[in-house]
Amino acid sequence: MSAALQMAKAVLEGEDPKDFLRRMSAAQTKQLEVGEEVCHSTGIVKDHIEACLYRLQQLDPVEGQEQMSDEVRAYLRGANPEDWVNFDPDYYGFEVLPSVMQKYCPPFSYFGGNEGDGSLGCWPIGHDGIEEAVDRDELTFVDARDDNERYTAIAGGDFSSIQTPYVLLEKATGGKVLYTKAGRKVWEW
Repeated sequence: MSAALQMAKAVLEGEDPKDFLRRMSAAQTKQLEVGEEVCHSTGIVKDHIEACLYRLQQLDPVEGQEQMSDEVRAYLRGANPEDWVNFDPDYYGFEVLPSVMQKYCPPFSYFGGNEGDGSLGCWPIGHDGIEEAVDRDELTFVDARDDNERYTAIAGGDFSSIQTPYVLLEKATGGKVLYTKAGRKVWEW
């Protein structure tokens, strides 16, 4: 089916044309999965950098190569610190690389440490982020424990009450599922 026909079908099914274009763009870009651990929290900066660069190389080889400066290579090889004098491993490993990796996370997720065990990866946003997205009318949040009837209707495919581009359902067991308002599942955790 041509892209124009796919867009027409999506719009007829209630998807915003901008959301459709974002979705099509994202489909062509490899992404991390929500819940994907890139590096277990070892506390060793070098481990974090190596794991992130390895996964980045899989997601986007061009960006992966751009991140491999001579100083990064020297640091990873274990070269004398004089060979990477302008390179701050802590800053690179915990500020720069997470920002780069964030580009490969789906909507309403973040790249960083897991609140439970500190593992570095792609995780669903927390309650503060959910509240902010709801306040900006970007997201509808439905918790099965608070509104089981609405949760059941949406989980069953009835997205007619959704006015925002996305809806995040929180299961009674604590897992989460993100959908577009057109009913396409974006991620589940």
